Amino acid sequence: PPFCQNTRARLPLQITALKKENFNLKLRIYFMEERMQQKFCMFSPCMRGFSPGSPASSHHPKTCS
Repeated sequence: PPFCQNTRARLPLQITALKKENFNLKLRIYFMEERMQQKFCMFSPCMRGFSPGSPASSHHPKTCS
C-alpha cells in the first residue's frame, strides 16, 4: 500500500535526524559538565574521575590545572 511506502521512505530520514539530535545532546551535556567542573574547581580542589558510587580508595583527588 502507498502508506507503507511513504513510511519506509521517511524512516531513514527520521533515523538520521534522531542520530544528529542525539549527538548534539551528548555534546551539550559534555560541555555543561566541563563548565560545572571548572566552576567547582575555582572554589575547591578537583575531584576528576570521582563518581559518588565509587569506593573512596578508588579515586585520588587532583588539583585543577
